[in-house]
Amino acid sequence: MRIGLIFPASAMLLLLACSAAGGTSPEKKEPATPGEVIFKSQCVMCHGRNGNLQISGAKDLTKSTLTEEEMIAIVTNGRGGMVGFGKTLSKEQVEQVVEHVRSLHVGSGSEVELLPSDGQH
Repeated sequence: MRIGLIFPASAMLLLLACSAAGGTSPEKKEPATPGEVIFKSQCVMCHGRNGNLQISGAKDLTKSTLTEEEMIAIVTNGRGGMVGFGKTLSKEQVEQVVEHVRSLHVGSGSEVELLPSDGQH
């Protein structure tokens, strides 16, 4: 008998919670940037959503010390096991991806500190 009462009560609470939220997520997330959209479709398999997955030899993007220009060159031409996207993405799209990658850097808010390159990406 208790199970019969729990299910309707749980369903009612779930229905109320959904309608109170207006069908939206409780967290208010900013719309994805064009660079984030491209990153999610092309890069997350190896670099992960947060840039630190490191699958198949991918570098931890959250700790990168590369300059913006170096990152643009790598995204455009590839490096190591990473293919280049210069033939599939426009220059503007490459720059948008790099802007997103730079926003993933740990400890710098939305900016990457420009430190001397140590050869990692």
